Amino acid sequence: MERNDEMGSRDEDEDDEEGQDAGAAKDKAWDEMDWDGKGLLLKNSDRLRYQDSMDRILLDQPEVPECPLCREYMLLAGQETMGDNQFKAHTAEALDKPLLAAPFALDVYVCTSCFQVSKVLAEPHREALMDNVRNSKSE
Repeated sequence: MERNDEMGSRDEDEDDEEGQDAGAAKDKAWDEMDWDGKGLLLKNSDRLRYQDSMDRILLDQPEVPECPLCREYMLLAGQETMGDNQFKAHTAEALDKPLLAAPFALDVYVCTSCFQVSKVLAEPHREALMDNVRNSKSE
């Protein structure tokens, strides 16, 4: 019986420590913010400069996808070109040619929050893919 009481006490102590850690992190986050009567202000100048620069970059992008993990906006980092030696095309039974043939480009995006990397077929190659699907073999 005593053993269960000791274990219960240890579990409660661990829960208290976890709660204190979470509370400290929450307090620290609030310490970086201030209210001036007009709105919320960030005290951390590096974070504020990062956010400001990110907003300007996002305004210049033709597309602004959301991160699939955290739903924050992603920055266009560049393009990756896929050549014949990097990409093996698949031909579906319903098509007489591959859906996508190399070479083609992928837009590479990086999340501004969790730094997840995502790739999306670049604009000029999307129409070719849609044409291949539209022009599939008829039964």
